[in-house]
Amino acid sequence: MGWGSGAGKGKILAPAAGDLVHVSAHNPFDGKMVLTDISGLAHRASKKQPKQVAQEGISQRQQQYVMQHLQGIYALGGKVCLVLDGRAYPPKKKERERRRGTSQQAVDEALAKEARNEDASKEWKAAARPAEPLWAWLMQECIDKDMPFIVAPYEADEQLVSLQWELGVDQAVIWAASEDSDLAAFGALEVIYDWNIMSQTYRSSRLMEQVVGKQVDSKFSFVGWNYDRFLALVIASGHDYFKHKKAEGKQGWGLVTV
Repeated sequence: MGWGSGAGKGKILAPAAGDLVHVSAHNPFDGKMVLTDISGLAHRASKKQPKQVAQEGISQRQQQYVMQHLQGIYALGGKVCLVLDGRAYPPKKKERERRRGTSQQAVDEALAKEARNEDASKEWKAAARPAEPLWAWLMQECIDKDMPFIVAPYEADEQLVSLQWELGVDQAVIWAASEDSDLAAFGALEVIYDWNIMSQTYRSSRLMEQVVGKQVDSKFSFVGWNYDRFLALVIASGHDYFKHKKAEGKQGWGLVTV
């Protein structure tokens, strides 16, 4: 799909943001409330001890990975506020069911491989996803460490953007710990992508300053556009809530075509 597949970030947001920036040149977290979309980080953490995560819902290495990254934000002078997904957004219910089915299929394949004494590491990684034990542990950690968190009514994206608009871009920045580009579509003021705790580098995306009304590259010019027109582009290119289908059931169109 054009936007929801991550192409939005790869083709528009990242080129508009430019090269990676080191925190020594500019620290985007210092003194800010760092509104954190934790789902992407949680998914990466699930690949730590994936067999245990797939079977038990949590692992020690998974917990350590999450806390290491959150502590890294505090070390840079930020204050983390986690925003967690709430109920499944009704239009995305089928997509969530599909993902659960894919995960269970991977578990079955992993067990079958192990029964044949074959390496099943790839299948266990495919099966491992954030589960209730992780979220319960994380919320308790927040309570114990006096770290604010919010459970959104549905998905976290809209809540993150709403909070940033309420607090203001001078007081709050969104940290998207994933490749998801939906935050820009919802009108986020500033989003930190590609934060690397080891290299201390990141990209900063400001939709209204870097994209809307600007020439991004040779393929994408948004000169003369407003936000509403940009949002129409995002919707037309397809996403999790709207599966754009062409003839013979094929999914399309890409961003360039739109």
